[in-house]
Amino acid sequence: MLTKKLPFLVSLRYCLLILVVMLIGVCAMVFLSPVEAYADTIPTQATTATISSPASCVVITYRVIAQWPGGFTTFITITNECTTAISLWTLQFTFPGNQQIAQDWGGLWSQSGQQVAVTGEGYNAVIPAGGSVTLGFSAIGNPCIITTFIFNGSPTS
Repeated sequence: MLTKKLPFLVSLRYCLLILVVMLIGVCAMVFLSPVEAYADTIPTQATTATISSPASCVVITYRVIAQWPGGFTTFITITNECTTAISLWTLQFTFPGNQQIAQDWGGLWSQSGQQVAVTGEGYNAVIPAGGSVTLGFSAIGNPCIITTFIFNGSPTS
């Protein structure tokens, strides 16, 4: 009698295991996808600012890639469309509100109040002609699109 019930118990265990795995997957999608839950409030268009003279061949792209209640993540790409390399770059911008950088990457970052500055690190301090550098940060506060930068002392246009 026990041998007849054994296949049923084994298949019941597999069904329960599959159900638990599916439940974990659904929970992961709900709780680990804050971008999707708030997608209607994310700025969907990247802002591109072109640097004015002397480096009019440098393009800065600022893109909010994720947002959740109380924070956001941004990628910034500096593209060198010049015919010569750019050495020892510095990028500066000003937050419009009380945003505070919590995590950063791709450069040496500093923030004082609303003022933010980032310089290249050893591995990306030189942007070759035709090359680019991508950096970014996660911040606490309302998401914002930055439209004005200062690159190596020259304001964007």
